[in-house]
Amino acid sequence: MDPIIVTGMHRSGTTLISSAMERLGVFMGAARDSNGEALFFQGLNVWLLESAGARWDHPLPWLDAVDDQDVRRCYGDYLRLMLQSPRLCRYLGMPRYLRYRRVDKLRFPWGWKDPRNTFTLPLWLDAFEQKARVVHVRRHGVDVARSLVARHLQFRQRTIDIFDAARRFPLIYWLRPKSGDFVDSNRCTRMDGAFSLWLEYADQFARIKQSLTVPVLDVSYEEFLSDPVTQLQVLARFCDVRPEPSVLVSIRDGLRNERAFAHRQAPDDAEFAQVHAEELSRFGYT
Repeated sequence: MDPIIVTGMHRSGTTLISSAMERLGVFMGAARDSNGEALFFQGLNVWLLESAGARWDHPLPWLDAVDDQDVRRCYGDYLRLMLQSPRLCRYLGMPRYLRYRRVDKLRFPWGWKDPRNTFTLPLWLDAFEQKARVVHVRRHGVDVARSLVARHLQFRQRTIDIFDAARRFPLIYWLRPKSGDFVDSNRCTRMDGAFSLWLEYADQFARIKQSLTVPVLDVSYEEFLSDPVTQLQVLARFCDVRPEPSVLVSIRDGLRNERAFAHRQAPDDAEFAQVHAEELSRFGYT
């Protein structure tokens, strides 16, 4: 079966939708991180961006790399090689890998979620010879920005606490130098930086959507929370799965509806939305 590739900005609800897809019956990977991202595909996406001097919070340099058609062909060929390699075991897990060996042999609904797919999608479609389905998740830009800032602050405090505890034993860092930073993203320390990142992801998908020849399902985070059963039925049909009605009810009962348009309940965020009303309106938000 063709893969289902989940795209959308970080903190836009991609984790929620991919989790729902899994409960509906879509295989989303054997080895995944805390955000539900399949480590096999995530690692390749990280490599793609870094090879062009980009990363998840500074993605635009990647666009210059794929403008070169020879380079783009090499990227596509490399991804095809990886999809046929034993490394695929990380995605399928050993039992599935021993049975299928290759993704083009899979006979069940499968896919993966990674916000970076928003930028790397054209390369994946090259690798799959334009045989795929795309689920794009979107959410109000101010809510995304606020969530990014909150995540940054949590990450910052956690890493500082760990360092403060560990530096009492300097031998730890003498033997193994610290990896990573004390912050998740310098760009997302403030609302304006986080919001500008949302704009880059939203603009990117709007650009590539015009040229896509594969089926695309646009999922609104807010609409999903307001009418989850209907949205789940649409998602299930798109993914070609037939879940029991009890599964839809179970997913619905675990949702937190108050997360939709959360900025309306915070005066500072509501004012921020008014200041950026023109940019938000480009993507159907007020």
